[in-house]
Amino acid sequence: MDQRRAIIRLHGELNDFLQPDDRHRDLRVLMQDTPSVKDAIESMNVPHVEVGLILIDGRPAGFEETLHGDERVEVYPLSDTPDTADAPALRPQEPSPPRFIADVHLKKLARDLRLLGFDTTYADKDHHHDPLIAAQAADDDRIALTRDVGLLKRKIVQHGRWVRATVPNQQIVEIMDRYGLAPLAEPFKRCLVCNGLLKQTTAEEVEGEAPAELLESDCDFHRCQSCRRVFWPGSHHDRLVARVERLLKEAARP
Repeated sequence: MDQRRAIIRLHGELNDFLQPDDRHRDLRVLMQDTPSVKDAIESMNVPHVEVGLILIDGRPAGFEETLHGDERVEVYPLSDTPDTADAPALRPQEPSPPRFIADVHLKKLARDLRLLGFDTTYADKDHHHDPLIAAQAADDDRIALTRDVGLLKRKIVQHGRWVRATVPNQQIVEIMDRYGLAPLAEPFKRCLVCNGLLKQTTAEEVEGEAPAELLESDCDFHRCQSCRRVFWPGSHHDRLVARVERLLKEAARP
């Protein structure tokens, strides 16, 4: 029986997708027929959206190149891809500035991204199915953030990140570091409820929608341009300001 195999080596954080005993070493992968290099990599549980460079026997290759056995394949993460001349683009450029879609398990992360001013949609419990998230990520050119590796293997998903951290306070720091978000942050620009843009408004325009005692003060009012909610600095505002300052400080650490 034909037992053709390729040697595949994953670099950097792509090893997060492997079992501990398989990390940071050459792996001999059995070839069924002549799979594309994309299929071979994803058979190892590595989603294509996290791959930045593929070398087959030392030369740059694209996802659709086929493997026949006996090749040596080096796979580098998108987060740490060495400069290589003539390397084919594996996907379109990521949206700039970054915009995201978070799955149903990352509600706190989505809220933190909105707090920092980043365009972030959220797949709620009624619209959390992978096909719907994948379609929206593709249609709106968003970076899919998820704890579900299977979602990121869907062909139409061009940009995405398997969020390693399981604690919300660590998740936002991870995403800020991965996408270099700190210099791009515009805190309090977006509605934390619906992701719409906030616009400053006057006391006269929000009469009947805000506490009467605030209308006579110097309070700043903002209205969401999407859901039309009115916001003003309340007792929670100082906590949000402190959280923004803490996140930006953590993101600045080497």
